Amino acid sequence: MLDFLRKYGYPIPDELDAARPRVALLVNGNQTKQRVLASLSSAFEVVDYPDPLGGLLQIGEQPPDAVVLAAKVGHLSGAEIIQALKGDPHTQHIRAVLFANDEAERQAALEAGASAHVSETDLTGLKDTLQALMGVRH
Repeated sequence: MLDFLRKYGYPIPDELDAARPRVALLVNGNQTKQRVLASLSSAFEVVDYPDPLGGLLQIGEQPPDAVVLAAKVGHLSGAEIIQALKGDPHTQHIRAVLFANDEAERQAALEAGASAHVSETDLTGLKDTLQALMGVRH
């Protein structure tokens, strides 16, 4: 219900507005993870999944509002992960944002069903994109 209210701009009661949207993080490298966590943790509940297969299983059990993923996570591409999410009725609603610089990887992710893509160096853009996709007030 909260997602619907945010998406369509309805006023959100204060008791519901306290809940922060949940974002799953599937990226490589501790420095990248730390930068993303620092950027997003003020606005979102961020859950890091270091193992892509284990992360997909947990995402299937407790779907987040969005997933931020790298172009390559372990042996899976971002596009493959997005296809898996969009192919399952329980996770197809999850917004997927590819966090990558390569144009071919971005295009593959969009074709797989990504909601957006953001350059790896644009942490402000990542936060703004997630807030816009989920209708979160700034």
